[in-house]
Amino acid sequence: MATIRLSRLMPLLALLAACAPPPQGGSPPLTPQSSSAPIQSSPTQVQLSASSADYIFTNGVVLTMDGTAARAEALAVQGNTILGVGAQGEVSSFRGANTVVVDLAGRTIVPGFMDSHTHRISQRFKWGFETAGQAGSEALAQGWTTLNELAVDEGMLNDFLAADAAGELGIRINCYLMVNSFEGQLLDDWWAGYQPGQQLSQHVRVAGLKIFIDFNSGRELLWEQDALNEFVRVRQQEGWQVTMKAIGQQSHELALNAYEYALGGQANSHRHRLEHSLAMNPEQIARATQMGIIVSIQPSFPGVIWHEEDIRNLTDEEGQENIFHFRDYLASGVLLVASPYNPDGVNDELVAASHVSPMGLLYRSVTQVGLGDRQPEGWMLEQNLAIDDILPMLTINGAYASGQESIIGSLTPDKLADLVILSGNPLETAADDLLGIEVLMTMVGGKVEYCADGYGSLCPRAPLEAQSTAVDAQPAADSENLALIGSLSASASLADSPPAYAVDGDPESVWNSGDYPRQWLRFEFETPRVITGVRLLTAQDPAGYTVHRIWGGDSEDTVALLYEFAGNTSDGEILEIELPVPVDNIFILYVVTVESPSWVAWREVEIFGE
Repeated sequence: MATIRLSRLMPLLALLAACAPPPQGGSPPLTPQSSSAPIQSSPTQVQLSASSADYIFTNGVVLTMDGTAARAEALAVQGNTILGVGAQGEVSSFRGANTVVVDLAGRTIVPGFMDSHTHRISQRFKWGFETAGQAGSEALAQGWTTLNELAVDEGMLNDFLAADAAGELGIRINCYLMVNSFEGQLLDDWWAGYQPGQQLSQHVRVAGLKIFIDFNSGRELLWEQDALNEFVRVRQQEGWQVTMKAIGQQSHELALNAYEYALGGQANSHRHRLEHSLAMNPEQIARATQMGIIVSIQPSFPGVIWHEEDIRNLTDEEGQENIFHFRDYLASGVLLVASPYNPDGVNDELVAASHVSPMGLLYRSVTQVGLGDRQPEGWMLEQNLAIDDILPMLTINGAYASGQESIIGSLTPDKLADLVILSGNPLETAADDLLGIEVLMTMVGGKVEYCADGYGSLCPRAPLEAQSTAVDAQPAADSENLALIGSLSASASLADSPPAYAVDGDPESVWNSGDYPRQWLRFEFETPRVITGVRLLTAQDPAGYTVHRIWGGDSEDTVALLYEFAGNTSDGEILEIELPVPVDNIFILYVVTVESPSWVAWREVEIFGE
């Protein structure tokens, strides 16, 4: 039995076990299909109500990327989701007694940025990183909250999952599984063991299939048309989103023909895509638009890669009138998503934030300033995109292209709280000054994953590191288990799994709320108590990311958030608090779960003190 011991110089440290206990010892299965109906009760205090925010960001500029309300002044977060967005007065209605209010002081909040085509994690050696965690951490510091890894083989996927299981990843990864190699060799059907859109771990998700259809910058085709047509048709029937690398006009023709064959005149509901897309003629642009094919571009390409001899030769072969015509793409109605140039592992400048961060991409794209500050040629600026063209490509368009627009991509109530605080508003910043905009905070699912030095006041929750040990923790000799003498109630309970099971000393009996977060247990004492520690025994299936909070006070009016735990937990773990400084005058204590992969349940709860 693993023990997670936490000790901090804080008034109280909260650990919670959430989710479903396994069906043993008479406990009901923790699934929504259970026939046992929850017995409901409600806390009286405002701060624990469903409408009370954990955090409110106010006095700033909120660029929502939501077409119904593009700008706001404030934003509220509850748990891992956005509770409200709007004017300061409107959002203040979500403020409870324990809501943390963050004064933005005029700074800008944007949705977390999505890199729609990267190899940052899978080819991290080219970026100068040794581990997936290092690569992900730098991306978070630059403001990326989701990375679309566009060429993932089985070994890479296992590498991502291992990193996530070890708690190294704080960034979302959408994986496009490789059907064939860069040179065209088929990789068997390893990807058939997965499902489209399958969430494999907290941060790792299967998005779709990647097919390499050309080689040598599009000069060599890797598929026969009939074979590609049939392959895409069958994969579409299986529910897969397909994306293909297409550089020149002949590879675009191959891809568009295959999509046209598979779609059969129907809408592109599978969100099929084209990657890189350097050269399409006007007729091909019109076909892509008519079919609703998503086109993934690197809008900084003209300036950044024009020095390459191969690209200059390709321009001569394809015709200047057909290459890098991104503004024509946009004008035609093609849905565009964007990403920076992936480093080649040779030129160190290409891994600099001035190229691969969201602000670096905006700067390079709107100015077309290349390597070594090489100034753009006139033709590059004729097809240039503006800042307000590119921002949707990095947010809501990117979310749509990966089938996630209902949960990320815009700052909209009920979506996940993936957001970034910037030092300035890119829509009101001169192009030459975009690199001066700093990322001050990056939040993923309501959790602060990056906080810039000196800006702790903007970061309401910093990640807590919990270390597993093999210690069989014991309460202090002079402590008693106050959970046995407190009056106990719960937010909800299954009829055959009452709150009393959480304090009966039997780890095989389980209190089961019968519902998802937020759920709580409430202890009330007749006389004031001094709390010295808390120990919880988890009942959780599946294992996963949980957020748990301890609230305490001498009355309902003074109950305050004392501490919070956020991390990966699993069934049968002991989560223990050791308090270096006892907390006194406690009449009421809540243990609250605000995030969990399934129903909230505990095997045992112990509260030590006197």
